[in-house]
Amino acid sequence: MKEHFRTLLQGLLTQTTQAGKLDEALAIREKITALTADTKTTTPAETAPVAKPTAPTGNSKLATAKSNGKTDPAAAQQIIAWALANGSTVTTSLGIVGPEEKLKTAPAGKYSATEISMGPTAEGFPWSALAGLGQLTRLGLGTDRALTEAETQHFRHLGGLRVLSIGSVTEAGLQAMPLLPNLVELQVSPTQEDLPTFHLLQERTQSVTKLVISYKRIGKDAEAVFAALSGWLELKEVHSFISIKTALAQHLARLPKLTRLYLFTGSTIEEGCLSLMPQLTTVNFNAKQSPGVLREVASLRNLGWFSFDMEGLTFADFPDFSGCPKLLKIEVENPPGLSSDIIAKCSFPQGLYTLKLVKTEIDEAAVEMLLKFKRLDILQLVNCRFSAAAIEKLQNLKQPKEMDLRGSNLTDTDFKALQKALPKCKINK
Repeated sequence: MKEHFRTLLQGLLTQTTQAGKLDEALAIREKITALTADTKTTTPAETAPVAKPTAPTGNSKLATAKSNGKTDPAAAQQIIAWALANGSTVTTSLGIVGPEEKLKTAPAGKYSATEISMGPTAEGFPWSALAGLGQLTRLGLGTDRALTEAETQHFRHLGGLRVLSIGSVTEAGLQAMPLLPNLVELQVSPTQEDLPTFHLLQERTQSVTKLVISYKRIGKDAEAVFAALSGWLELKEVHSFISIKTALAQHLARLPKLTRLYLFTGSTIEEGCLSLMPQLTTVNFNAKQSPGVLREVASLRNLGWFSFDMEGLTFADFPDFSGCPKLLKIEVENPPGLSSDIIAKCSFPQGLYTLKLVKTEIDEAAVEMLLKFKRLDILQLVNCRFSAAAIEKLQNLKQPKEMDLRGSNLTDTDFKALQKALPKCKINK
């Protein structure tokens, strides 16, 4: 009974913290702490369930990170000096500073410092200098070790932070870590060992709508980690390096606001999993999937954006999107067969706003087919080879506002003629 009551209180704690009712949240936390202290574990080890989150050990009030919205050049230069010596980068309003970047020294004068991307180590990082980076929006901590209390206490100056990338955090580090009110994206690679304090991380990052789950540490603990994702109530987007099997998909299906799923290179999804998530509006595959999975995507009635790789597949495997009335964007890499045939399959009554084809041959018939699209705002034909007739026909494409033709065989003369014919279109070459 006490365990059940504690679970209910934990959910209420997350809700009140998210609503900004910190006094109520503190009272609930103290109740959880008292309840935990009075509860003894009696479950035999051989029948013990997966570890559930435990209450925090401290009673400190959760603080909210704040920012003065200004960059102190002295603090920024201190961090830039560290970045140059440790293979890291700092993004400023005057460019990116780093060993492999054009800017190899700290810029002079007034400037903003908005992003820090650390290399493989955070050793020697001047944490106290974060107090001078009031304009910082992205912090990437390239380390596999857990952040400590001495490090996370400096997050209290990062109220404007929107993107945070970490490995893990010690319990003391989580206790010292403040609420990050403007955070929308979190990149993390937890293991089952982190789950007992996972709720502390979720409390402090409750505004997160996009979660990137790294494969570096998660391994065999994937199911336990996915089961704990429900603590992020606002989660709309999951990016995973982990292949999705049925058990993981069932946990994703329980996220009430999840609409976007991205799988990185090497990650696959089992057939039958997507049908568990009919609410998905975006599905993005960086790895080749089975024909059955592609057909399953085409059955998602809410689908608005689909990106996939068809290397090794046939034209017959190309999905029939006629049952996707909200589809506005399609991206296809390595499409098989004639590009005109593929484009014809993307020309359905509702029309597309964005079409992207990567690594294919574009002939005159393909461009003729594109001329029939009525709402095509963005056309991306990347790393494609164009016939001479197709290049000439491109000048008749009046509807796109933007064309991406990078990596193509168009010459500078071709691009000049195309830009002259389409002065209102932004052309990337």
